[in-house]
Amino acid sequence: MKNSKTTVLFLFIMLINSCLYSQQEERRWETIKGDLRSGDTVFLVNEWTFSYYQGDTFVYRNAVYIEPNNKLPEYYKTRIGDFSLRKNHGDGGNEYLYIDNKNSVYINIDNHFYKYDEEFDGYNLKEIFVTIKKKKIPENLPTKWIPLYLYNNDYYLYDPCQRIIPKYNITDSLLMYYGWMDGIYAFSYHAIVQKSENHYVIHDIKGFHNKKINIYILDRKKGFAVFKFDNYTPRLYVDAEKIENFPLIVNYCEELYPEYKFEKIDLKKFKKR
Repeated sequence: MKNSKTTVLFLFIMLINSCLYSQQEERRWETIKGDLRSGDTVFLVNEWTFSYYQGDTFVYRNAVYIEPNNKLPEYYKTRIGDFSLRKNHGDGGNEYLYIDNKNSVYINIDNHFYKYDEEFDGYNLKEIFVTIKKKKIPENLPTKWIPLYLYNNDYYLYDPCQRIIPKYNITDSLLMYYGWMDGIYAFSYHAIVQKSENHYVIHDIKGFHNKKINIYILDRKKGFAVFKFDNYTPRLYVDAEKIENFPLIVNYCEELYPEYKFEKIDLKKFKKR
């Protein structure tokens, strides 16, 4: 009987300790929202998140705002409108991009080609020779495109929290896409065909989720175009040469927050020409 009482007491103490430990380990969150206007700055989101954990307090800032200075080169030239190669994750300091050519994937490091390996670590790769056939680009087709977003009946550029912008660069040999987190991807294609004055089709894209992209120029002066895909929702883009004509919304975050959800753009109001 004594052993039974001892066992019950032991289990009770263990239960109490477990509850105390769980309480100690539990992370508590509290969000404080700020004003949506401060001086010249208009905020879409303005908040601080406090995290309480093991006696410590962590503060995370998240602010989505309309940039009051539309001519900041930091955004328009070196971030939103930057189409250079970026350093990818785990690349050992090299700048590279993935290239899908004829259903084989290669890595381009400093203009040298290497066969892609799932265990790629940036070292001890054997260089290979890759020929990518050059194609003719219609003279009046802009080649660099950046997405536009709708807010309060106006169109904006958007600098996201994760700094990943789904933009395109059409070269005479590859279609380069910047919208994935693990790096820049480039895809070979068969041809670009001009169907009419303002309608172009990129045909037979290798390895991409969309084998064909229709580009409809809506307004050449403003740089508007609609990209219609096989497997993506149609999107409104702007010629990268025109981006300084558009205001900018910035998502500043100190932790990874969900991206701001913009209004849906009704593309039906844009008449194809």
